[in-house]
Amino acid sequence: MLRSAERNGFVREGVLRSSSWVLGEFLDEVLLGLLAEDWKRATRS
Repeated sequence: MLRSAERNGFVREGVLRSSSWVLGEFLDEVLLGLLAEDWKRATRS
């Protein structure tokens, strides 16, 4: 999922370590960002 998002212009902006409790364990969350002007520039090409 992360590679797919990054191929589509998203940038990894941070990691929240052990921030989510899922199925009995803490997991990291990855924060992704995409600026509106970067999106517009990518859709024009």
